[in-house]
Amino acid sequence: MFGHALREHGQIVREAEELGYTDLWSMETSGIDGFSPLVYAAAFTSQARLGTAIVSAYTRGPAILAMSAAAVEQAAPGRFVLGIGASTEVMVQGWNGIPFIKPVTSVRESIRRVRLALAGERMNLTDGERGAFKLDAPPSTPVPIYGAALRPGMLRMVGEVADGVVINFLPPWAVPRVTEEVRAGAVAAGRDPDAVDVVCRNMLCADGLDDATRAVARFILAVYVSSPPYEAFLRWIGMDSLIEPFLARWRGGDRKGALEAMPDELITSLLVVGDLDQCRARLEEYRAGGVLVPCIAPFSGAADARGSVLRAMRELSPARC
Repeated sequence: MFGHALREHGQIVREAEELGYTDLWSMETSGIDGFSPLVYAAAFTSQARLGTAIVSAYTRGPAILAMSAAAVEQAAPGRFVLGIGASTEVMVQGWNGIPFIKPVTSVRESIRRVRLALAGERMNLTDGERGAFKLDAPPSTPVPIYGAALRPGMLRMVGEVADGVVINFLPPWAVPRVTEEVRAGAVAAGRDPDAVDVVCRNMLCADGLDDATRAVARFILAVYVSSPPYEAFLRWIGMDSLIEPFLARWRGGDRKGALEAMPDELITSLLVVGDLDQCRARLEEYRAGGVLVPCIAPFSGAADARGSVLRAMRELSPARC
């Protein structure tokens, strides 16, 4: 929760559940890890689904991923969803020193291996070989595994093997194009495409677009737009003209100039920004495009950022909408 320490999350997630929120999803970038907030939230909630959106297939081995998933499932039986993705080269290789290679294969194998372990089977590192790792206490009910995806190869793979897809940083009009690839993957694998859940992480600011909001939004987007996977994704959906002014300066080492060159249209396309009514309308556009679970991640540029984030959570809750 933007601006709030983990020790403060208990009261917030309890209130969120009371306001009708059905899902609580964590993220993992440069703040706290993706699993700890969910274990903590499990102690303060009884019904909300708890999911990671997402943890990387590179930065934890499959055995550790399976153990972490099993721990959250024990804390919240029947409520946990494991969301796995490739993350970005900056986070994987730049921050952790792990080669960022073959992302589609890496995520596919992570899903396969972790699913074996969570099912109580011996997990092998190579398909067809005898497995070595086995969970001491596998979950009694299956843990759904979702895959984060951007471009066709990953989207189709997720449709083939995962229970749901996690998408983010895209405009509502691009959702059908993305989900079409997921559905194609499911059909190719002989699966029901309607059975694949669609979760969209929506970074949201209900303060309106002013100088303060713009500064925070540009900082959030810079990490992603400058990464090769997201750049390729944004070009694939036809946003070249909006990202090029930023990228030209960023690659030239002019980080300040790059942020200043990021147009408002890019911010309002990839993030949910506006007043409360505009945010509500924007979220409805995502639903209309095919998102089944809009997952809001409020941020703020206001002086009282913490208060603004809580206001957005309350005013945009299912109880109010």
